[in-house]
Amino acid sequence: MGTIDDTRKLLQDLVTPDLKALSVRVEALEKRVDSGFADLKQAIGDVDVRAERRHTSGFADLKQAIGDVDVRAERRHTSLLVALHLEERVKRLEERAAPTNNEPRTAPASRNGEPRAKDIRLHPWRSVA
Repeated sequence: MGTIDDTRKLLQDLVTPDLKALSVRVEALEKRVDSGFADLKQAIGDVDVRAERRHTSGFADLKQAIGDVDVRAERRHTSLLVALHLEERVKRLEERAAPTNNEPRTAPASRNGEPRAKDIRLHPWRSVA
């Protein structure tokens, strides 16, 4: 039994310090990995905050652009309504100025029966048909 005890003592004297050294190195490596993960989590958090800021500002810019388009569309719509209203007023004036018998005005005929260009006297807003 002396040989077994001597072998055991020898292994403990040789292997135990190496195991302790390896255990210390593994613990140091675990600490480095943990700190690396903490740094990585922090970096991901920073990227998330920046992305959220860009996202928020991008949507704010988009909302502003849509608002500007709405304002321009409303202005154009209003100007079209005004233009249409003016057109309606011109139409009413034409109706007032139209001959009472609703027949188109005719120009005097030339010698060959065709109207002469200088003799055509129609209202400027009426087309020659």
